[in-house]
Amino acid sequence: MVKFFQFNILAIVLPSLRISPLLILVKAIIILYAAALSFNVVYIQSIGSGIGTNSELLFSSSGLIELAALQPVLAQPVSSKSKEECSTTAKPWRLTKLQQSQFALSEDLKAILVGLLMGDLFMQKRTVNSNPILYFEQGLVHKDYLFHLYELFSSYCRSAPKIDNRLPDKRTGNVYTRVRFNTYSLPCFQELYNLFYPSGKKIVPLNIGELLTPMGLAY
Repeated sequence: MVKFFQFNILAIVLPSLRISPLLILVKAIIILYAAALSFNVVYIQSIGSGIGTNSELLFSSSGLIELAALQPVLAQPVSSKSKEECSTTAKPWRLTKLQQSQFALSEDLKAILVGLLMGDLFMQKRTVNSNPILYFEQGLVHKDYLFHLYELFSSYCRSAPKIDNRLPDKRTGNVYTRVRFNTYSLPCFQELYNLFYPSGKKIVPLNIGELLTPMGLAY
């Protein structure tokens, strides 16, 4: 009944605005998920040294989501290495095709990636026939969150996050410090690339209502 009432309001108000039907659909989905989350808090477990378990903050491109506790249940357990240990772990610079084919994404990690792709996570292919690469980047103020993401996806990466400066901002001339890392080029990312980059440019998939979960929305 609540959902029916919400959609009736949207049906009355939104036609008077010049908003694309796809954007209306996405906003309606997010409103419904936000309402559900207000009654049923998503518990995601802290992994490694990323984010704590007591009323911590998750940062996204649209703002903050405060969770009472964080308890993720990931199909593939992640090692709780310290940031220093992660930065010194030697990994091969390139993988063979056989090594690449052995990587897979759990349903939980896939759900998290959907949420991140609705924000500022970037995917790219170096050539038309190559596998996609994930590029993670946050400002220095969010370094703990970035390291948390690295611990989730460290198995898919060749090196630990790097801290460096962006080019000066064209408008202000200010130089901002960032924390970033990227993954290997892997076939297990192809499914998400096809959904979000069907022509090489990021879009919102038409079936986002089926793809976006409470966990994905939290990230």
